[in-house]
Amino acid sequence: MFPQIDATEHNPTMGGWGYLDDNGAGCFHPGIDFNSGAGGNADCGAPVVAITTQTLVAHVVDTTGFGLHQWWRLDVGPYAGCYAHYCHLSDALFGDIGTTATRGQAIAAVGRSGGWDYCHLHFEVSREQPPHWRYWPKGQAREAVAAQYYDPIAVAHAYDAWARTHQEDDMTPEIKAIADALAETGYPASEVPDLIRAVKAWSANSASLGAWIEEIGALKARVAELEAAAAPAEAPSDNA
Repeated sequence: MFPQIDATEHNPTMGGWGYLDDNGAGCFHPGIDFNSGAGGNADCGAPVVAITTQTLVAHVVDTTGFGLHQWWRLDVGPYAGCYAHYCHLSDALFGDIGTTATRGQAIAAVGRSGGWDYCHLHFEVSREQPPHWRYWPKGQAREAVAAQYYDPIAVAHAYDAWARTHQEDDMTPEIKAIADALAETGYPASEVPDLIRAVKAWSANSASLGAWIEEIGALKARVAELEAAAAPAEAPSDNA
């Protein structure tokens, strides 16, 4: 799920600038310019949504640049503690700092505020709270910008994978515990959903999954012993 509803996975920008593109104005673009519909102004007023549970930390209205824009702190999931920046909005549904929104909840509408010709959502994910709420990394090297911002497409996909394992209505506390344990081990987020679905199909719990892992380990050790025993003895060396 992208922060702009109906933006497509195959071409989420449909024009505008992508992540770390050289925009020709002294800046490597720190975010994504999302579009939907047929491009141009077809997406004016399109819904803008929260990508996870998040808290509004800044609501700013500028006549140029970002226009009407908001910063939201991401509170849960793989990028918890990072800051999402929604820009060029035509309208914002919330303005009170401290407001919390949940994943998929509408928070604003796509616009072209800031003096832009066409409607779009400029969206950034900053690794840390920016130095100020109008921050723009102009004049910095590409590597410096990449060190401050995540690729929004990667962030969106990571939250899709995370949500499938943490927000399914039929997920039991036991399965959630397994998902959390996998996250702690650094198990690839993109592979967690498939494993969780398999665990649910097996009606497994943490105890049975742990026993299965131990059994597999024991079998591997036994196979290694048998292979070693079956290996032909080394011929004596001529120097023996």
